[in-house]
Amino acid sequence: MKYLKKFNVFERFKPVETTKGEYFHFLIKQYNVEKAWDLIRKNPKKFVKPDGSYYKLNVDEFYNLIVRTTDETGAQIDITKTIGTGGSFFVKGLVGIKKDLADSITEEEVETPVIFIKDGDFQILIDGWHRVYKAKKLGKKTIDSYIIKDEADLKKIRMI
Repeated sequence: MKYLKKFNVFERFKPVETTKGEYFHFLIKQYNVEKAWDLIRKNPKKFVKPDGSYYKLNVDEFYNLIVRTTDETGAQIDITKTIGTGGSFFVKGLVGIKKDLADSITEEEVETPVIFIKDGDFQILIDGWHRVYKAKKLGKKTIDSYIIKDEADLKKIRMI
């Protein structure tokens, strides 16, 4: 992976360089993204639809988690129209991206499927937030996705 990041809710999702690989950390859950990609590379058919096609995720549902926040009064604002802190966007304290990185993604790179997990009642995108942002900017309605939902596979990538 080109960029190694660890997302940590207690650090307001500021990217942190790490030599251990790429992680997605959300609340009390942490997933190893590198291991997730390893699973997918070993058996990609396991993480797509039975007919071999990708799952399609609605771009707007995830985009709204990235670019919406509230101001001091609690009113919703679109922070794509504001200057972010150090180029970062923070979303209701949930997920942050680097706008410059997201803007640098090519249309071809947007075609790389994202990784979505279903871990019991917990469901989240663990890789692909920057691609979702760029897909929205390109006017795409859906984005291809791998889905990891098998407990044995989740145990391999779940860190906490």
